[in-house]
Amino acid sequence: MKPSEEQVSELKTKHGGGLHLIEHEEHAVVVKMPSVGEAKRFRAATADDAKKPAALEVLLRACVVWPDTSGLDAMMAEKPFLVETFGGGLLELAGAAKSPSKKAL
Repeated sequence: MKPSEEQVSELKTKHGGGLHLIEHEEHAVVVKMPSVGEAKRFRAATADDAKKPAALEVLLRACVVWPDTSGLDAMMAEKPFLVETFGGGLLELAGAAKSPSKKAL
């Protein structure tokens, strides 16, 4: 399910521009870009063996502006690996590339 045009308009008013829709099958989230602080916390968490398993979900939850927490919880309960799907999309939007272009100089 995607947000309605009215919901998107409300989200843009509340959060400003730079929102993105990430979809997979019938599920969708609207995210804001992670702040520098959120990115630093994510990097630190991935370096900590105790925090690493939850790091991507923590970042994703910090950036999801739609659906609300209960809606996101329901999606994750139905399909737990949406964390990796949506989180991976968020990381790409924020500049992490699966395959950056490279060339010898």
